[in-house]
This record gives sequence, C-alpha cells and structure tokens, in this order.
Amino acid sequence: MDWERLKFYLDGVGEASKRSRVVFYIILLSSAMIFAFYWKTREGSWLEHRINLRHSLLNHWEELKSPTNTDHVSDEERKRLRGALEKMGIGLQTPVDKDFLQRQLYNLDDQFNGTFKVPFVDVTFDINDFLLFSSLQLNVLAIVFLFCLIREEETLRISFESVREAGIHPFRDFYKMAGMHQIWNIPGGSHKSREFLLRMVTWLLFLFPLVAEWWIFIDDRMTAGAWNILDKSFGNRIVIFEYILMISLTVTTVMGASIFNRMSDHWDKAYEEIHAAEK
Repeated sequence: MDWERLKFYLDGVGEASKRSRVVFYIILLSSAMIFAFYWKTREGSWLEHRINLRHSLLNHWEELKSPTNTDHVSDEERKRLRGALEKMGIGLQTPVDKDFLQRQLYNLDDQFNGTFKVPFVDVTFDINDFLLFSSLQLNVLAIVFLFCLIREEETLRISFESVREAGIHPFRDFYKMAGMHQIWNIPGGSHKSREFLLRMVTWLLFLFPLVAEWWIFIDDRMTAGAWNILDKSFGNRIVIFEYILMISLTVTTVMGASIFNRMSDHWDKAYEEIHAAEK
C-alpha cells in the first residue's frame, strides 16, 4: 500500500477521534459544572448553613446585644453566634452592620432558592428547573457524542479492514501510527497492568455524566417540596419530563458504551493479529 493511501486512512482515524474527544471533553466539563452547582445548592450544603447562621444572628440580634444571657439562647449557641459576628467583622451596636447582614442573607437566599443563568446564554431560569435543563443539555451533548462515536467506529473498522488486506507490515505500521492519535481508546501493548488501569479510568469518566445526573435526580426527588407548595400539577408535569430525559440519557449512554466497546475490540483484534504474526 502506497503512503498516500495509508495517510488517507490515518487522517480519517485521527479526525474521527478528534471529533469524539472534543464532544467528550464538553460533556465532562458540563457534568462537572452541573454537579458542582447542585452540590452548592442542595439541602445540607455549606450555602444552606451560611443562610441558617445569618437567620440565627438576625433572630437573636437583640439577645446577643445584651451582656447577660437569656433563656432564648443557650451559652454554647451564644458563644457560637458571637464568634461568627467577630469573624465577619460585624458589630452588634451598629445598625449599618445589621443592614449589611440582611443584604447578605437576601443574596444567599437568592442563590439557594432563586434563579440561575445558563453559561454563554443571557437567559435566567428558576432554580427548580435546574434538573430539567441540565438533563436536557446532557441529552443533546450525548446524542451528538453518539453520532461522533458511530462515525469513529465505522472509520476505524473500514480503515483496519482496508489496510489489513495490504499485508501484515503495512497493517503493523498503520496500527502504531493510528494508536498515536488515541487517548481514550487504549491500544493493546506489553504493559497489561497499566493498560487495564487506563481502561478502567476511561470507563469511569465515560459513565460519570450519567451516574452524576442520576444521583442528582434521585437526591432531588428525595428532597423535593417546592412544587408541592407552588403548583403540584405543574410540578408533576416537570417530573414526567425529567423522567423521560433521564431514560433518554441512559439509553443514549448505553448505546455509546456499546459502540465504544466495539472500538476497543477492533484495537484488541488488530493487536492480537500483529502480535501473533511477529512471533
């Protein structure tokens, strides 16, 4: 096989792999941002503890101003609240500091129960729609990633089949050069222990968006309550949409994993053929 034809297949495999990697990086980055945002605003987060602290400070403001303790605040709680005021640099005798604390509470409450803005899009959504739009975003990215994987697998299969017909030596050279384009598809090699570890890490990263989104979905269902207060009927419709999106994301991820596994099989089969011929 001449070099021009070999380079044609190499470029095809490299470009297909690059497309998949770019989308994969975007999915990983989006999943990490989604997980971080939900962790920040979930019940029991540090943000909620800061809100509760400021509520306690404002509720017991007059008691804390008194030099003697009252029945409303325990000695331990009084010490904790006074220590918090000292660290925040807020004085009990200054009305301006109390107003500043109230503004802080308003801003923190808005972060916890208010709205969020989608990056790169000047649109603000209600915090209760976070799971709906985050799962919709991941679905779109997962579908794009699935199409990229389909094209990459087809390109890899056609390239291996075409170069294999030229003989074992061009096939071996093509395998080594094509392997240089790979990051997440780990070609076979002599370092079996390292190869196994890298493949496990790859699968963990591959499944992270789905696992993280399901964890957010389950945790959100266990602590859901706003839609019962605001509008139960509308909330039920949103939950149905969320279930549909989660099922769609699961199906798309499973299909992508199947194609990804087929690509690994192509690499393993090529390695075994080359390794057997060199013995």
